[in-house]
Amino acid sequence: MSRKIVHGVRHGEAWHNILFQRLGTTAYTDFADSTLTVQGMKQAVGRRNQVKPDIVYVSPLTRTLQTATLMFPGIPTIALECLKEYPQHTEIINRRSNKSDLETLFPQVDFSQIKFEEDHLFESGPPLQILESCCSRAQEIVQASSAQRIALVTHSSWLKYFMHGHLDNIEEELEHCTPYLLTNNK
Repeated sequence: MSRKIVHGVRHGEAWHNILFQRLGTTAYTDFADSTLTVQGMKQAVGRRNQVKPDIVYVSPLTRTLQTATLMFPGIPTIALECLKEYPQHTEIINRRSNKSDLETLFPQVDFSQIKFEEDHLFESGPPLQILESCCSRAQEIVQASSAQRIALVTHSSWLKYFMHGHLDNIEEELEHCTPYLLTNNK
């Protein structure tokens, strides 16, 4: 049997990352569905071909969709609600745009797994419970996939939880557009 290789990628530098330095938490509460900065776009393009997945699963937020399409042009890409940032709805920044708008902006991405036009909670409950459920759902999708090389384009907290199973004492942010090896198991 062949091995499945999964890489996790944090989106490129986005406007909320820059605005947080200037505005504090207002950057997270006043700006919905942040886009990449020019630097974030350069980061994504600069990491092209570093890994070559058969399929890309991506968070349906604009910054991750931009990252995925810039890093992995021509690779089948599927948007999944379970890859959204943690916490999903306590801050506006983690709310996605309407599905129809995203389909117009990213016609190369498959949005068929996104069931609702407007953003909604994937799960309900405490934020860490939601994150655990989302990571479990992503693991199920990865395992069920026939692809052998998979990229998950998502967010720093999501990836840290997926890699470590917790967020306690994990302060450092993951690097933008860096492919992290998540698994190479059967």
